[in-house]
Amino acid sequence: MDSSVDDVNKLVRVNWRGGIPLLIEGEATDFSGNVPTPVFTFASRNSYLPHALSSAISQFKPSLVIPVHLRTLWFEYGNVALPWHYPIGVLFDLCCAQNDVPFRITIHWHAPPPGHKQIVCPELDFVKKDFFHWFKQGMYIRYGSRLPFTEFRDDDDDVLWDGVMGGDVDRYYAIQKRMKTYPVKAVPIRLMYLGRVVKEGKEEKVIVLCKQVSEEIETTMTTVELVKAHLPKVDFERVTVRCQGVECPQGVSVSKLFDVLAHADLFLYICVCEY
Repeated sequence: MDSSVDDVNKLVRVNWRGGIPLLIEGEATDFSGNVPTPVFTFASRNSYLPHALSSAISQFKPSLVIPVHLRTLWFEYGNVALPWHYPIGVLFDLCCAQNDVPFRITIHWHAPPPGHKQIVCPELDFVKKDFFHWFKQGMYIRYGSRLPFTEFRDDDDDVLWDGVMGGDVDRYYAIQKRMKTYPVKAVPIRLMYLGRVVKEGKEEKVIVLCKQVSEEIETTMTTVELVKAHLPKVDFERVTVRCQGVECPQGVSVSKLFDVLAHADLFLYICVCEY
């Protein structure tokens, strides 16, 4: 993988243009009559479910039988509860190892299963606040300092957020590039996998954040080496390791992968996907 500036810029642009077709459905028991017609849409890999599905949510609401004060919004794919606070691209990579499209998502308004309170979708303003919480944490790990925060101006949050939601790399990097005047210290990484747990006698698949780690910028550690270090029981005959939908090439360090495949929150998500 060529790390020249021109090639990195091209690869970053290709990465940001990447998106996922979504088929959005409602749960039949949530509606008083016929279930609304499913909605097809296309979402940026860097976006988040509450925003990407906002139009479908608005279309489904008038037909709901559940009283407003009892509605609890959450999302599901094939019996896997989807955490709203991870980028859509990460959720797709974990749930659809065979690249099955469209990404078929069910919207629920009834209470989620026991033990799944963390998947309940908050108000849209909170989604934005949560993104910036992790963005600032990723920035602190990346630069080892809070000084880059001083580069933010009054309306930068809105411009950067609009860039993320719209998949607009130029709006995003117009803000983010000012941070690059500071020396880079480390690579912020999140290692994710689709695990299995037993609840009330039934096996469930759950999306798991195995580890949030940072590696020194000079590291030569590859994704496979990192997975082996933190998930030693993984059978590499049955899984693939991906970042931003790309199967991680052998021998490429996580530092180089970060330069082109990091998500907008400044974390490199390494997804261990079981076939």
